[in-house]
Amino acid sequence: MKNRDYKDIIKVSQLAYSSLDTTILRLRALSGLEKVFEAEGGVFLLADPELNKLAVGNIVSLHVNKNETARYAQYYWRYDPVYQAALCLKKTAFKNSDILPYSEWMKLEYYNDFLRPMNIYRELVICPRLGARILGQISLFRPKSQLNFNERDILKANIIAPSIAIALRNAILFSKAERERDLLLDLNEFLLEGIIILDYELYPVYISPKAKEMLSYLLPKHSGRIGEVGSGSWSIPSAVLEDCSVLKRASGRAVYFQREITIDGKQNKVLHIGISRFPMRCEVPCEPYFLVSVRSVPRTCDSAEELTEREYHLTKREVDIATCVRDGLTNRQISQKLSVSEFTVGTHLKNIFEKTGIRNRAGLATYIQAVGYPQFRNIHHESD
Repeated sequence: MKNRDYKDIIKVSQLAYSSLDTTILRLRALSGLEKVFEAEGGVFLLADPELNKLAVGNIVSLHVNKNETARYAQYYWRYDPVYQAALCLKKTAFKNSDILPYSEWMKLEYYNDFLRPMNIYRELVICPRLGARILGQISLFRPKSQLNFNERDILKANIIAPSIAIALRNAILFSKAERERDLLLDLNEFLLEGIIILDYELYPVYISPKAKEMLSYLLPKHSGRIGEVGSGSWSIPSAVLEDCSVLKRASGRAVYFQREITIDGKQNKVLHIGISRFPMRCEVPCEPYFLVSVRSVPRTCDSAEELTEREYHLTKREVDIATCVRDGLTNRQISQKLSVSEFTVGTHLKNIFEKTGIRNRAGLATYIQAVGYPQFRNIHHESD
């Protein structure tokens, strides 16, 4: 190869590394590849990591009509010999003429109905791979009037492919991390409990906003390893650290602890804290982390006035049905257990949702778990 070829390889690699967005990365890579290989169009498919195939619904194209890529995704990919070869041949770079001679290509419905109207005759295929795993497929097109891709093009494509594969892997991992972060942020909005993750040495790795808020009522705002572990404006209760230490010593015998800690002041609540092992997914064996859940529950009291303040005026039957929902029973199972019709169960559930303002069964079950049965003590004894 010549100096210009190496410059081309470096340029395409730089374009691939210039973005962590998989769509932008592919468009920039295609732009550079078109110039390097003197192509008149191209497409870039991503692999589907779950099904171990190429995701035809995730195509980025350059100088190819989007209506045609939609037709490909809907129908023609099934009859594309290149698509099958990319998965089966395990090659990094090849030409469509390496799969079938042009005399055979011209007999295919796929060529005559799909490629020929777009003036696509010659195709260079680049498959970025990491080991045996394919990450995507790049196809660069030339019309019949142009010369075919040559062995020098294949050599350059083989050298370029690993850089594109690494850039693509980084972008995929970044995208996955972004999705997981967004999911965690969204989840925090709906959780009734706070979440804390401690490493094996009992230092905090993550604490959710709700856990911060709950712990702020319990402990003074100071840091220090003796008694509590502090990080900025929040601390971990020493009782929690003691329970984690017991779990460490217990090895595989004990996997879950729970305790209640009274909140000082006029909150009239206690913190219910659950602690469990949190095994990490690692390529090599590693020590487990600890998952701590924190939720605020009303302190049990016998004052009729205090109970009335939290009263939803549920009937006895509504309390029974709410309890069944908490236990995970379906409407049919509830009707069988309480000897009422499913229609009656549905009507009671509708009334429960209206009285409590809770929107669905999952929310009702979670809320009953959080506040405890005293919430529904003062009820009206009405018939169904």
